[in-house]
Amino acid sequence: MAGFGLYGVIYVTRIIFRTRNLHEYTADAEDWVWYGVMPLLAYAITLGGAAALAAGAVKALFAVAGGVLLLLFIGIRNAWDVVTYIAVGGPDGT
Repeated sequence: MAGFGLYGVIYVTRIIFRTRNLHEYTADAEDWVWYGVMPLLAYAITLGGAAALAAGAVKALFAVAGGVLLLLFIGIRNAWDVVTYIAVGGPDGT
């Protein structure tokens, strides 16, 4: 589980740095929060919970479950955001 959390933190950090270099699209604050900060937080919670498994299994498993549940909610919200963006016509409104 710690590998999952660590890989997620590294992956989202890489995506955040690559998004900063985009010239065709400028992400607004909502995009930064839901596509960058929230997944980074969820993976960090999962990593922290996995690292704490040796100290106390019950609380650590709640942290892991909370991180994974947060990732599920983020995925549903972001899928809805993309679908509504496409449904209204994309960047040019057609």
